[in-house]
Amino acid sequence: PARSSTCGSDPDPSITVAVGQAAAIVSKLADKRAAYDVLNSALREPVRKLPITYLALADAAWAGQNPELALSNARRALSLDPASEDAAQRMLEYGLRVDPQAAIASAQAFIQRHPQTERLG
Repeated sequence: PARSSTCGSDPDPSITVAVGQAAAIVSKLADKRAAYDVLNSALREPVRKLPITYLALADAAWAGQNPELALSNARRALSLDPASEDAAQRMLEYGLRVDPQAAIASAQAFIQRHPQTERLG
């Protein structure tokens, strides 16, 4: 997943595109763990306030075989945008590898708060 649904106060689309492009570039690195570090270093203020930044970092951590770090970044994205289905979906997917019961409980709580949710049901 590389798309963000809602971003609270929608950022400038060019910033969203730039974060996506940076994530795409580093995803091509052979060393996926190093790719996370490169992306983490490259994404500075003001994008550190955007959920899409943490979604990209979550995906990079997941690709680098670090589910705990992926889950942590997905959590941060959801804290920045509590209505983000993309963040909730990642918390479920990545959380199933870290703590399946907590991941399922978190997804159920998200669905209760957002009954219009389409992808977690």
